[in-house]
This record gives sequence, structure tokens and C-alpha cells, in this order.
Amino acid sequence: MRELRLRVVKASRDDAPLLENLLALYAYDFSEMLALEISADGSYVPDGWSWSAEDHVWLLYVDDRPAGFAVATRGSLIDGRPDVWDMREFFILRRHRRAGAGLHLARAVWEQLPGVWDVRVIEPNVAALGFWRRAVADAAGRAVAPTLAVNTRNGKSERVFRFEPSSPSRPDG
Repeated sequence: MRELRLRVVKASRDDAPLLENLLALYAYDFSEMLALEISADGSYVPDGWSWSAEDHVWLLYVDDRPAGFAVATRGSLIDGRPDVWDMREFFILRRHRRAGAGLHLARAVWEQLPGVWDVRVIEPNVAALGFWRRAVADAAGRAVAPTLAVNTRNGKSERVFRFEPSSPSRPDG
């Protein structure tokens, strides 16, 4: 298996069309777990989604092609703590999963925004739960058990990993 060339870029407003296209793929992935609706023109933007000034958005490129994104926002959607970072959205193209691309993106986000984090996973997303168990353990330097909590934005139960990365810059492994 060849090594992927991974690059993480902080997104700007000029990247909004690219992010919207990636959001459509994200929605496609979730369509087997949630009752998502697309608009009459076939486009999709998640309920409540808007790119606000408080959002930190990154794009992941694999071999110079878009392959995913991460969106982080300050403030816990679980208990309202203003000092907690929330991994609002996170997506990696299926083709690049299990090849280190997701871990690379998560590490880049955590390095750029140090502090306490909430990573939320919806109940039906078993694959994401496994990924986040590994990624959070890598970042925290120990296993972190998720708790079941209610998202204050949508009232749904989610598995939540709350942790603080143990080192702002860990070597890729």
C-alpha cells in the first residue's frame, strides 16, 4: 500500500462551495443512519448548518485532492461549558478511511486548538465510535470511555468523548 500525501488547510470563505460539495457526501454517508432530507434541487445542507464566524473549518487533501473536512466550535453542546471545544462535524471520504487520513486531520485540529474537547458520536454510527475511541486514546495518551449525553442543540442522545490532548504535537505513528 502506498503512502498517502496528506495536507490539512484552514478553510476560508472562498472554500464554501467545496465545503458544500463535501457536505453532500457527508449527508450521503449519514442517509443510511438518519432520516435526512435533501432539497428539491438535490443539494444538502445539515439542519442548523451555517458557517458562522465562530466556526473553525479545515479541509483535508490527499494527494492534492479534497478528501474530508473538520469543523470545530467553542462551547460544549452537552453541558454549555464555554471553555470546551466541540468537534461539530468531521468527514473523511470512504476511500481514505482506515489509511490514517482521519487521524491526521484530527491531530491537526487538536494541535491548532489546544484545550478540552468534546467529540460527539450519534448512536447508530458504530464505525465512527470505533475511530474516535482510537483517535482520542492516541491524543489523550490513554483510553477515554465515552459517556451517553443529550445534545442541547437537537435533544438527541450521543456518545461523548471529553478529553484534553496530552501533547500539542505528537509524531505520526
